[in-house]
Amino acid sequence: MRATLLALVLAACGGPALQSVKLTNSSPRPITEIYLYPLGAANHGVSRGTMAPNATLVLQAPTGNVEVEAFSATIELENHQREHRRASSAIELTGPAEVVFFDQGAKPVLPPKALGVPFVPPVTP
Repeated sequence: MRATLLALVLAACGGPALQSVKLTNSSPRPITEIYLYPLGAANHGVSRGTMAPNATLVLQAPTGNVEVEAFSATIELENHQREHRRASSAIELTGPAEVVFFDQGAKPVLPPKALGVPFVPPVTP
């Protein structure tokens, strides 16, 4: 009974509010996969897009705690190995947000209230 009442109230209010999340790629490589999903979700869904270097992308997400995750294009290392770097951070969405992806050790000047998220090399055992 309570679940039905809650569903009716949410439907009458138009459901959860959506917030815009502006993503900027400040790394020198393209971003090949971008995910934006509820924090702790086992299913990350499908990639929400790709980004060229210095490009921006605006996504919509419901208010609440979300995780943003990005994977950069493969990097060819000097020793003929390859790396696929990942950047990830949790965000509490209470209004519009801005996320800037960058390479670890090359943090750009961030706009006010923007969250910087570095691409880090994978951990090797």
